[in-house]
This record gives sequence, C-alpha cells and structure tokens, in this order.
Amino acid sequence: MNRLPIGMIWAISTCFAACSCITGGESHDDQTLQNPTEQSPPSGATGANAEQAAPSTGDKPRVMANWQQTMNELLRERPAGEEAYGLFSYGGWANAGQFMVFINQERTGGQLALVEPSSKKINKDRSLTGKELERLLTHLKGIENLQDFIPQGAVFDAIEYELVKVRLESGQPVAVKRIYMQNPGGTGKNASEPHMALIQAFEMLRTPDK
Repeated sequence: MNRLPIGMIWAISTCFAACSCITGGESHDDQTLQNPTEQSPPSGATGANAEQAAPSTGDKPRVMANWQQTMNELLRERPAGEEAYGLFSYGGWANAGQFMVFINQERTGGQLALVEPSSKKINKDRSLTGKELERLLTHLKGIENLQDFIPQGAVFDAIEYELVKVRLESGQPVAVKRIYMQNPGGTGKNASEPHMALIQAFEMLRTPDK
C-alpha cells in the first residue's frame, strides 16, 4: 500500500485544524455543554464593513449559544423591568471571555456576571459602580444604529463576537438587538473602530473602578 509523504500528511492535518477553528467544530471551547454554538455568519451580511452589512435582530444565537441561554435564565430571576446586555466571544483556540450585564429599569444600577476566557463557569459576579454604569450606558446608546461587521476574506485566527440585548416580554426573554462582529480589531478596512469601542467598554469591566 502506498503511503503519503510526511509533508503531505502534515499539510492535510493543518488544513483540518484550520477549518475546525473557523466553523466552530471539535475545537469549540464550550463543547462540554449541550447546545452547540452556531458559528456561521448571518444571512444577508455579506458586506466588507459595517455600512454594507445587514442589521441584526432575532432570537437565533450565533456565538456561545449556551452562555446566551444562561443569561436569559438569569434575567428571568431578576426584578421586573430589567434588561440584559451580553458580549459573547468565540475563537478556534481561545475566546475573550463572556460578559453579561443586567441593568435595572431606572438605569441606576447594574450587575456584572463575567466568565473569564475559556472558563466553564461565572468567575465574577458584582455590582457596577456608578462610574462604570454611566460609561457603559454611554456606549450602549449607539447600538441601535450599529450593524454587523464582517470583513471580506477568510481570517484563520479570527475571533467572533456577538452583542445581544435582551428584555423580558410576557415573562419570556426576547433578543431585541444582535450585533455580530468578526475580528473587528483587524487593520485597515478589516477593522471597525465603533465596534472595538463597544468591546472595550465591556473589557473595562474586568477590573472594578476604585
């Protein structure tokens, strides 16, 4: 029986690994949970930047579906009138963590639940300071007009983000806004400053303001 050269075997295995990263296959860092995360880009969002992509709404998660479900369940237990804002991330080799923020109806108080990168549990659960809440709300004001960001061309080490705004309607969590982002911290036309500013607003919550 003929054997493949070692170089060819390495090339094939590398290809399979790269494909797994992009499609969210066996390398999915949350694969021990029951509901797999869908990694495919949203239909209609084919543009090279945010201005050309389609706005996102709907109930179908695309990044870290299990943690999105966790946020929905936590929202059900919160006081009436609260809203939840989640920033979820996925990468083939690692992720940037999962942020879930619950803001009261008066928008005077907020609670953070943070999952550190590649963790399987909530690592931090704390109230936001007044300064943190004000800063986050300032960035969240613009999300209604912010669209998906999907740059042209395949990026093998890309990280995907999804921002989700959820509110309870008749006792059921409903996603009223979704923004899908693929590697917005790239360079040139493959980067988006507005999307990165939003991500950074959540990232700043890792360390409490003193």
